[in-house]
Amino acid sequence: MIVNPAVSVFNFHFAFPPTAALTSNYKLNKAIAFDKTIEGTLARDRRREAWAFILSGGAVYNNLDWSFARDDPTGSGKVEQPGGRYNGEEIRSQLKILKDFIQSFDFIRMRPHNAVVSGLPAGATAYALVEPGAAYAIYLMDGAQATLSLDVEAGRYRAEWVNPRTGATDKTQELNHTGGKLTLSSPAYVEDIALRLVRITGRTG
Repeated sequence: MIVNPAVSVFNFHFAFPPTAALTSNYKLNKAIAFDKTIEGTLARDRRREAWAFILSGGAVYNNLDWSFARDDPTGSGKVEQPGGRYNGEEIRSQLKILKDFIQSFDFIRMRPHNAVVSGLPAGATAYALVEPGAAYAIYLMDGAQATLSLDVEAGRYRAEWVNPRTGATDKTQELNHTGGKLTLSSPAYVEDIALRLVRITGRTG
């Protein structure tokens, strides 16, 4: 592919699952955007595709929010749309949880590396951004409880399991890891859960 050097952002519509948009384009070292979602207003769907895309190395997530209308630009959902009346506050609050989660990392240093995760519950999918030996951001979609095996370098770490719907930290632990496979058990969850694993002392690079 010949890339115009003047182009800095690559926009994709309907980029879920994120594989097609990101796998073949990530190597371009450009910002990749999920710029339009399909029809639908379920907060669960918008939340899951946003987390999957960003934790696959995406730079922008921009969903269609049907609570905005020409007659009501406030997003309050006061105006009837073709499919009904919507209030986008729920999904906007859940997208802020994703924003706060990813900004808690030095995410510019991280790269997608789903292979770092094994031991997924049946039917679940994992998306991971990793800075080896320093930080691991992992999103699990589906399942109800997970005991993960992670390829993690030696060090002292803090593990926090975050609820993507509420932003609450449902479980926290600190541990010393000697290197190799690290086993971590999540709390019980509904629909999805995220793991923030960060080295407490020292960092690589």
